[in-house]
Amino acid sequence: MRFGICDLLFIFSSINFCFSLNKGNDFISTFDPSLRIRTISPYDPNPLGIDLISSMLLNETCVLFLPNHPPTIVILLFVISILIMGQPDLGSTAIICILVVGILFYAGISFFQFILLLLLIVLLGYLAITTSPMRLARVLAFTDPFAIEVVRNAGWQLSNSLISIGQGGWLGVGLGNSFQKSFFLPEAHTDFIFAIIVEELGILGGLFLIVLFIILFLGLISISFDSFKKGRIFQGYTVFGIFLLITIQVLFNVAVNIGLLPTKGLTLPFISYGGTSIIIMLSLIGIALRINNENKIY
Repeated sequence: MRFGICDLLFIFSSINFCFSLNKGNDFISTFDPSLRIRTISPYDPNPLGIDLISSMLLNETCVLFLPNHPPTIVILLFVISILIMGQPDLGSTAIICILVVGILFYAGISFFQFILLLLLIVLLGYLAITTSPMRLARVLAFTDPFAIEVVRNAGWQLSNSLISIGQGGWLGVGLGNSFQKSFFLPEAHTDFIFAIIVEELGILGGLFLIVLFIILFLGLISISFDSFKKGRIFQGYTVFGIFLLITIQVLFNVAVNIGLLPTKGLTLPFISYGGTSIIIMLSLIGIALRINNENKIY
């Protein structure tokens, strides 16, 4: 928790510093970052703050404009990643790194810089996994979750998640009739809720949920492009960051549930149980809607 508090204080000071340099922008001047102190989890608020910081550092009206100070965002990313890894939380760190690198790539960094940052993230991720017996066990279990020596240990969640999806078939066993969530699948209401949705509503229900997320993603991208067309650079980067953050979490969660990635505790946005997560996700959508409404009057 102490790392989360330091992280939040660091983000608050960074946001307030750049907000004072953008007083002419209605969106920035009316956003109150102090409201985020009411949340509980030390991680969930961070992507919102990091998205805003990255967007401001890519905005010409900020004194730390990236082309004039290339290492700025990378330094911020390094400091925040170290703080989150101290919890320890590799998954959250990976999401934040991908978020920032994605925004930088969208902002126009060279392909060489992009590949270099990706290689650095992969290398650090490899070191984090190989130096932790727990993470290494999860990766090994991911290769064969039904193996006798792992199915009752590190492979327990993944194996039962796959069983849930298999039991659902095309139409599911009926809403609320899941057997796995009651007796076998841990964290069925949070990290593995997608497997329960497929079990109860079937593959068609899971595909319908994915289609809804795709519609949301297309809407966010449309708002981002519209902001750039109207010269609202900060807003464009912010909405793209929101799109990227939600997309990463959806992809990670679904991939873990269906066995494409090793087990990692990440919520499914807007679906998983959890007050902090849903507050942050709704806040992100609220910011995107505010930007969309402002675009209509420009």
